[in-house]
Amino acid sequence: MAWNLTNPFVALGLMALAMAFMPLNDAAIKLMGAELSLLQIVFLRSVLILAVLLIFPVTWRSFGGLSPGVWALLLMRGSLIALAMVIYFVGLAFMGLWQATALFFVAPLLISLLSVPLLGERLGVWRILAQIMGFGGILMIAIPGSEGGFDLIFVLPLLAALYYALYNIMTRLMGDQASTLAMTNIQHLAYMLVGLVLALIVYAMPFERFSETTLGAEMSFVLRDWTWPRLQYWLWMGGCGVLIGFLSFAAANAYSNLEASTVAPMEYAYIPLSLFWSAVIFQDWPDLWGWAGCALILGAGLLTLFRENIKDVDVATAAPMPMAASSANLEPDYETASSPISL
Repeated sequence: MAWNLTNPFVALGLMALAMAFMPLNDAAIKLMGAELSLLQIVFLRSVLILAVLLIFPVTWRSFGGLSPGVWALLLMRGSLIALAMVIYFVGLAFMGLWQATALFFVAPLLISLLSVPLLGERLGVWRILAQIMGFGGILMIAIPGSEGGFDLIFVLPLLAALYYALYNIMTRLMGDQASTLAMTNIQHLAYMLVGLVLALIVYAMPFERFSETTLGAEMSFVLRDWTWPRLQYWLWMGGCGVLIGFLSFAAANAYSNLEASTVAPMEYAYIPLSLFWSAVIFQDWPDLWGWAGCALILGAGLLTLFRENIKDVDVATAAPMPMAASSANLEPDYETASSPISL
């Protein structure tokens, strides 16, 4: 018997299933970084996804009627999320999966904070409380993780979250200038272009090539020469594409059939699930401070969503989560559904 995708239990169940396995995307990229350049992974993964998307006529139709100005804005918007991805994975090379994920989840708080100067929203008591909780969670994760001092490397997931927040604000400001499908397709094009441009910049640097012996394994993940991936890594990149596609479908289906306030809190399951996969794959469990920090960031994000749902504010609830949010202020449907964002 075919499932009724509009059934709330089915829609939420598919969303939960997608969220359960999406941390594997981050883990796979971290593992591939042992041999491949991050910029190469960004480029090749976007090429594989675009190759699949361009098979379908609806992809080509989504580009119709877009003015050069809108194209430029959409490429700028896509570049923000692409830079967020690169910065996030650079940070992931230096820290545990659970640490990078938790720190990146301050993005909804930043969206809420940036909505004040950019969208004219007000910063009330509850928002201020959420910001304090989120900042406290950051300190609990970063300072013990740095053995008593705040290591600047922990700024990288926060910077990535800032770029993601600006991406969401830009999406909201663009309104209905393009369909969500066009936004998604051009976004993957921006991934490919950013990966290629950054790689060309690295190769143009006037100094000797980097290696693990001269720079360390973490930074060589970003700056090493490109090599032809082993079959195993091609399969992993293909698997990442399948995960992204499934999450795109699950989120579009959930947001199409349920209120955003119902779906959005489920996305925060990414934090405990990243803890689980971090332990299973990398044998990396947080300490007591890490647990407390994750709990504070999780609570701050849920508090932000709860208060903005009460006030009927659509800043965070339409795109609350860095890994799987639908485009802000846009109602998805099956014709023009936005693929959720996945780093």
